[in-house]
Formats: sequence, structure tokens, C-alpha cells
Amino acid sequence: SKELHIGGRIAFDPPSVTLAQPLVPSGRPVLHGQEFTTVDGSIKPDLDTVSLVASCTKAFTTAACAILVDEGESSWTEPVRIWIPALKTKHDPEIGNRATLVDVSSHRTGLDPLEHLVAGFLEEFFHGDHEAVSIAANLPVAHDLRSRFLYNNNLFGVVGLAISLLRPNFWHTSTRAYL
Repeated sequence: SKELHIGGRIAFDPPSVTLAQPLVPSGRPVLHGQEFTTVDGSIKPDLDTVSLVASCTKAFTTAACAILVDEGESSWTEPVRIWIPALKTKHDPEIGNRATLVDVSSHRTGLDPLEHLVAGFLEEFFHGDHEAVSIAANLPVAHDLRSRFLYNNNLFGVVGLAISLLRPNFWHTSTRAYL
């Protein structure tokens, strides 16, 4: 098994590695780079190659939120429970009652993150945004709401669900249209 060391962690047999830099000729962005489907570069990518984008989707998700806020369909400052009533945090009900899109998107809910041991290193045990709400509602509280940054991947599933409830398929269409 091949190993790729990323930020002190080891990813086994990564599906691809992309090295790229954006170019902006004539005012139109173009991505220029080199991609390999194996770390040693022995297999070149084709149109069917799937690349991991990892946490880059968080930027796309918050951009989709910003578009919905700008269009008056959402709010950065209203509690997420307006759109997702099931977000009833068991260990501190006030977090569920008060957490906003800003809190959730900036990792400042105070909810303890879901460990890789439970979710899997690549979150292979995670089954979608509706499950994210159930998981978030049962996470232990590590800090008070808005008191500290505490990285929590699972809560972006909650944000994704809020987006899809406000406007179905908008995450995908906004990513294609605006980003």
C-alpha cells in the first residue's frame, strides 16, 4: 500500500493528487496544473478520474449561503433551527436554539467534533445531511456557543441541509453557475 503524508497524517492509496495554479488570461479564470492518479505518477488522469476536494467544499457551501442571504432567502444571524427544527441539541438546548449560519460555518458552536474513529478518516460512515442533524443534536458540548473555534466537519452537513431545504439542488447549481 502506498502512503501519502498530508499535514502529518497518512492517506493510503489516495485516488489522485492535483498540483495547480489559477491563470487569468483575458479576464477568464483557467486552471492549469498537473494531475496524477497515483502518487508515483505512473497512471495519468482522464475525464473519469475522481479527485478529492476535501475541505474546499466548505468554501462552496458558505458561498451558496451567501448567495441565498444576498437574495433574501436566508440570514446569517437567524437561528438555523428556523429551517431545521430537528436541530435540538441534547446536551445544551441553547446551542440548538441560538446557533446561526455564521456560528456553524465558522466552527463556533461549541459542539465537540465527531472523531475520525466514528466517522472514518474519509467520513465513509457518514450517510448524508439528514444524518448530520441527528449527529449534531447528540454531540457533547466542549465549549460555550461562540466562545472558541472548534473544527467540526459534521456541522457542514447541517449547513448543506439548510441550503437544500431553502432551495433544493441549489448547492450544485450555484457551484456550477457562480463558482
